[in-house]
Amino acid sequence: MQSYLEASREQVLKSLRGLTPNAKTIRGDLMAGFTFAAVNIPQGLAYALMAGVTPVNGLYTLMLATPVAALFTGSILMNVSSTGAVSASLADTLQFAPPQSRLVALGLLVVLMGIFQLLFGLFRMGWVMRFVPNSVMVGFMTGVALNIVLSQIDELTAYKSVEANKVMQLADTVVNYHFIRNESMAIGLLTIMLILLLERTRLSGIAMLAALAISSAIALAFGMVNVAFVRDVATITSSLPQPFALDWTFFRALVVPAFALSMLALVQGAAVGQSFPNPDGKYGNVNRDFMGTGLSNIVAGFFQGLPAGGSASGTGVLVGAGAHSRWANIFAGAFVLVIVLLFGSLAEKVAMPALAGLLIVIGARMINLRAIASVWNTSRLASTSFGLTLAASLLIPLHYAILVGVVVAVLINLFQQSEQVRLVELVWSDAQFPIEQPAPRILPSNSITSLYVHGSLFFAAAANMENRLPEASGARNAVVLLGIRGHQDVGSTLIVVLERYVRQLHANGNRLIVVGASPQIRRQFDDTGISALIGKESIYGEDKQIGYALALGYADAVRWLRARDVDIKRPSPLKLPE
Repeated sequence: MQSYLEASREQVLKSLRGLTPNAKTIRGDLMAGFTFAAVNIPQGLAYALMAGVTPVNGLYTLMLATPVAALFTGSILMNVSSTGAVSASLADTLQFAPPQSRLVALGLLVVLMGIFQLLFGLFRMGWVMRFVPNSVMVGFMTGVALNIVLSQIDELTAYKSVEANKVMQLADTVVNYHFIRNESMAIGLLTIMLILLLERTRLSGIAMLAALAISSAIALAFGMVNVAFVRDVATITSSLPQPFALDWTFFRALVVPAFALSMLALVQGAAVGQSFPNPDGKYGNVNRDFMGTGLSNIVAGFFQGLPAGGSASGTGVLVGAGAHSRWANIFAGAFVLVIVLLFGSLAEKVAMPALAGLLIVIGARMINLRAIASVWNTSRLASTSFGLTLAASLLIPLHYAILVGVVVAVLINLFQQSEQVRLVELVWSDAQFPIEQPAPRILPSNSITSLYVHGSLFFAAAANMENRLPEASGARNAVVLLGIRGHQDVGSTLIVVLERYVRQLHANGNRLIVVGASPQIRRQFDDTGISALIGKESIYGEDKQIGYALALGYADAVRWLRARDVDIKRPSPLKLPE
């Protein structure tokens, strides 16, 4: 552990020593940082609104978390900032806290997320990401996207539904359509239309910012009394973010959601880091990405910023705008800070339905129809885990939905593996190569039966394999050759299965020979005593030459049967070793 910490420290110091700006790339990094700030300031405001906190808190993340992460992550160009998925989860997570304590709870939540992420990086927990299947992530992200869209219906229509579930809120709004404020709806729809139109022009880089400005200006100019503005819910001052002391009162309520959300942010970050290579063509170290994200969230939490994670859209904006180094993200945070200091008070004049329209565009674009189709057509396992995760994302708090999806995927995968175990018989004719056929239900006497196991040898799969072994109670002078080449480990369930089957074979004068056992399996057999029961001379280890262990086992079986005066009618399928 100490050597790893020292290595991590040296890597971080090496990154910091390499921060000297490059005159050849500094201009590209400056332009990328400014472009990012222009595009993401409206998103930062919208994400904070969606999370149920003051809009300016979304900008604190851009000011602080983004440049801090840039100093420490292994993926040089990856942007770490607030994301739609994590922000959408905050509204449910912080719902338990009264409005006056929501920012206090937010700060503690973000710090806890950062601590979890930092520990994941320090202890090299990148392998944990393998337990979140793609089907679960697609289902969860689709659910997040739908939640983002549905959560903005009340701001868009100015009708506040009392239903708790967002799907029911939509139904309630449709039923009570006569309460919808047309002016509010018009400003939201105008924002959506302007974004889509401006993206086709030279203003595409600042389409969202321009759409917010135009639609909000129209609402102000015409004095639309039924349109709410940011100033109605918060006061935004042009000042630097101030640190806050943590209040650990909400620790027990937030520790589990913090773990779940940290996992979500890390999964997203791992996907981003492995999608955008570093300038040298190599991909960043995922554990260092965890550490950088964790440190950025710890800093953001003390200033009550939103949680940060690897942002695919933010990274795409930076790379597309010409980013070359870590300075692009550092400049991005600096530009956001300068813009807020100079023009922060203008944010109070942004129309709430305009922000709702922007979020609806973001949410709709997060729905990846191609990914959904790919998952749905892959297998029943993938489509089932996708569907259950999507349903959970719509029906229960999002920070629990991702955990539900992982548990469902693991359970379905275990069930599928247990059903996919196959036990086949290898049968030779006059041809050189064997054919596979289903294992016989009844073990024939005075013969050699060569069996091979496909699939898992753990848990329920091992128990299912027991049901597929040939019934040996009526056999005499029979040898079962069991091939397990390619399996590196077995569970205790298989040990019990083999013990029962060997005793059944021995009771009637039969024999089991195991071929292709890995060194690890042989040690397991020795430690559990199954080697002594089978007979160490009846266990042949795997060999580099495929079929050699089987040849040895078959030759042993032939000698054993001949010693019992059994006439082997089937010719030897393999060339017997000298």
